[in-house]
Amino acid sequence: MYGDDIFDTYFKFTMVRNTWDLLVSYYLWGCWGPFGRLEKWFRKGGQWGHPYQFKKLCIGRLPAFKDYLSDIHNYNIALGFSPSQTDLTCQLDAICIDGQLAVDFVGRFENMQDEFNFVCDKIDFPRVRLRYSNKSTRKKHYSAFYDDASKRFVARKYERDIDYFKFLFQQQKNR
Repeated sequence: MYGDDIFDTYFKFTMVRNTWDLLVSYYLWGCWGPFGRLEKWFRKGGQWGHPYQFKKLCIGRLPAFKDYLSDIHNYNIALGFSPSQTDLTCQLDAICIDGQLAVDFVGRFENMQDEFNFVCDKIDFPRVRLRYSNKSTRKKHYSAFYDDASKRFVARKYERDIDYFKFLFQQQKNR
């Protein structure tokens, strides 16, 4: 939009999230609401509406997690996560231009405060404490949503992201 001369003068950064965790988050937010439970936002003609897409009718039925995974692109469009019709769950694609990484730094969602501190230091900006917004109240670790087949499916479908960002599927730690 501004051309390479201007674009290249900025320090560009983004945060990525472990793919397996990201997909559970999309599923719960889109289908079950911000509190990790079924939210009856409104019903109209058998369709559920997303709370931030009141004018848009979303999905006709709430999918099981494995159904969501099998048609994730269309569910994300229906849930309003993909207004551009692109699959934003493919994180590497979302931060590349013409196949090249378009950012100078990629931080991890799991370490967001530390990563943000790095960005602040890099651009000589005073560090600030990030506040939580829409913090998940999910009780189960993301691994509890997967069986062996769905874990392998995600590993194949998102292989580029998983390899590039070196994401690992981690089992819930016993307490």
